[in-house]
Amino acid sequence: LTKNELNKKASDLAYKIFPKSPIIRNELVNRVRPSSSAAGVRRALIHRMANNDGEENLGIEGFPPEYSLFKSILENTKIYSKEGDKYFFSIPGDNDPLGINELWNGALSFFEDNNERNVKLEELYELWRQPPYGIKDSLMPILAVAILKSVQSNLVCYREGIFQTAIDELFVDYLMYSPNDIEIRWINVNKTSKNLVLQMMSLVEELNPGYNIKGSE
Repeated sequence: LTKNELNKKASDLAYKIFPKSPIIRNELVNRVRPSSSAAGVRRALIHRMANNDGEENLGIEGFPPEYSLFKSILENTKIYSKEGDKYFFSIPGDNDPLGINELWNGALSFFEDNNERNVKLEELYELWRQPPYGIKDSLMPILAVAILKSVQSNLVCYREGIFQTAIDELFVDYLMYSPNDIEIRWINVNKTSKNLVLQMMSLVEELNPGYNIKGSE
């Protein structure tokens, strides 16, 4: 076989083994281990996701390195989009140009099927590594934060067993570097009920500095 024929055969086999893998064209993080510079760019984008949700381009101005990650992973896939005058993270749904929906549905089904317990984030990563997804490790933290941001009405998060009222910089740092310390649980409540719970948790923390609400409670 020629080089082109071998490449085509490899592509055909990859599609058969990983038919639900989304099309994400960014070699900076679409790999098992990013370079140190790529890891820094990824961290910058994830911090933007935590801090600038609702802003155009996540508040990125000009064309820093994280802008290319934002475009290829979040904007082109319709994970982060605009409706009316608002920007938000969402499930792509029917408007799914690069096939991200299968990945989203698989993750949500995994959480829902295990709703009787807290699921370690590393368990989701292991699911994504396997067929039919085949997602690279370096890409996973970005996709994980996006899912948590897009389905906040049904997913609650814990860091080292502590209930999290917000997806902030400390939380996403743990998510990037210590996924076994992050746990996620599916809850069957509507958004109003969850917002009420989050407000109550915030009030407890405000009135009792240093008080931690453990996941087992």
